[in-house]
Amino acid sequence: MFLRDIEDCEAIVAGDNTLLRELLSPHHDDVDVRYSLAVALVEPGETSRLHRLKHPEVYFILDGEGMMRVGDETEKVHGGHTIYIPANTEQQISNTGDEGLLFICIVDPAWKEEDEEILEEAKPAAELEFAGDDAFGDDDIFDDDLEFESEEPLEEDGDPPKDGE
Repeated sequence: MFLRDIEDCEAIVAGDNTLLRELLSPHHDDVDVRYSLAVALVEPGETSRLHRLKHPEVYFILDGEGMMRVGDETEKVHGGHTIYIPANTEQQISNTGDEGLLFICIVDPAWKEEDEEILEEAKPAAELEFAGDDAFGDDDIFDDDLEFESEEPLEEDGDPPKDGE
């Protein structure tokens, strides 16, 4: 079994200027998969650098709100949204909320630095023409140090209490 705690994954600033933790990659882990899996964070008011990958990518928004640009299209995104980004397509995500914009990234085949092209420097969200101002919740599941926060106390074994306890 392959099991890894997010706390064991190094936090880095990725080429697109997001705070990222790579959770799984066949380039670094003994796993028989083609894809890489990471979790990324964009702080309030920040925007990733415009970039493109040689391979398709999928984002799943866990928490927060923002604007996602894929090619010539721009849409509001929030927790629960899935975004498919075709290969070689310009992409950029902006956090327009008051909390961190947290999302899962899946790249297939697995991400490699040489497969990413950075097209411009990051801009504050306020400078982007697509920046929105809708609110979507305020529950963080990551704090500033990329640690999971729990809404309820955990039992000694690390599991949440069972109903009726």
